Amino acid sequence: MSGGLQEDLEVYQGVRIIAREAGWQLIPLRDRFESRLTELIRGKSVDGVIAPLISETWLKGLPRPWPEIVNLGNESELAGLCQVRVHAREVGRVAGEHLLSLGYDAFAYVGVPGSRTCHEYEAGFRTALEEGQLPFVCRMQSPGYLADEIRKWPEGTAVFCYSDFQARLLIREARKLGRAIPDDLAVCGVGNQELDQLAAGIGISTIPLPYELLGREAAMCLRGLLDGNVQPGSCVQLSPGAVLLRESTQVGEQDDPMVASAVQYLRRHVGVPQVSMEALAQHCGISRRGLEQKFKIKMGCAPYAQLLQFRMDIAKTLLRETGLRVQDVGERVGYPDPQRFSAFFKKHAGTSPGKWRTQQ
Repeated sequence: MSGGLQEDLEVYQGVRIIAREAGWQLIPLRDRFESRLTELIRGKSVDGVIAPLISETWLKGLPRPWPEIVNLGNESELAGLCQVRVHAREVGRVAGEHLLSLGYDAFAYVGVPGSRTCHEYEAGFRTALEEGQLPFVCRMQSPGYLADEIRKWPEGTAVFCYSDFQARLLIREARKLGRAIPDDLAVCGVGNQELDQLAAGIGISTIPLPYELLGREAAMCLRGLLDGNVQPGSCVQLSPGAVLLRESTQVGEQDDPMVASAVQYLRRHVGVPQVSMEALAQHCGISRRGLEQKFKIKMGCAPYAQLLQFRMDIAKTLLRETGLRVQDVGERVGYPDPQRFSAFFKKHAGTSPGKWRTQQ
């Protein structure tokens, strides 16, 4: 595996489900996995491989006979290997249709150079825009040129980014230039990456990718190869999820500065044990009932429910991505009492924080 940590963990979780059923021993490899994998194949220590193989030259350099191999992802299409991937053009199409539905009349795409997946996203995005007979502002740009490109985009541009990481970079550069999100620029990313969501300081609308299902399908394909039930060279394409609508494209929320102010207040007070809804209403200059009514219309839930969701999202991220003690995680999301944090977490996740962490 060689994606982001969250992505790799979800893929591994999917593989592990099938591995347990099949009685396999898994050897997870991540950073610089190619050299370690070569050693394992030379030592005839593996019967099957699931990996994002990019270089055909590297593959041909492997000692034969090869184990059964499933190529994971979109960056390469190697003849004779089974392939399991997300339908990349469909990702772009979903993004385009979402941004079109919001009524924008100017569009941009931000990607990275040299990525096959990135080009496929752009192709799908362009297709959706052409069907809507609307202009496309600029071609794919690398992150280093973001500031220069942003200056060219008119107010009210909708931007599709190759990943949530790209979306985060875009939001950062846009703010430096005084461009408001989403009023000046609406931003949609890909991947539903929790750390990028947190670092952006604003919820990023994103297209979730089925990482766990990707791992499960790859493992099922590998099991079929080992059992002789799947032909080498077959391809499985998975559909992306629907857009998770968040603040970066929720113009309605920003149309009401009061609701936008309330959301930012809640984000800043995630780690405060007692957050008063009366104090929130006073901060926004409105009665508590009036705020709750406006908030529910724009956000679909009450302010306190939104606060709990922010706490839950951050707690999961810290449990998954850091080595912090469960008690320390609780303190960072407003629950200094470990028992109260455990009860809160179990109510919303169905299990305790410690067990949830071991399952990731």
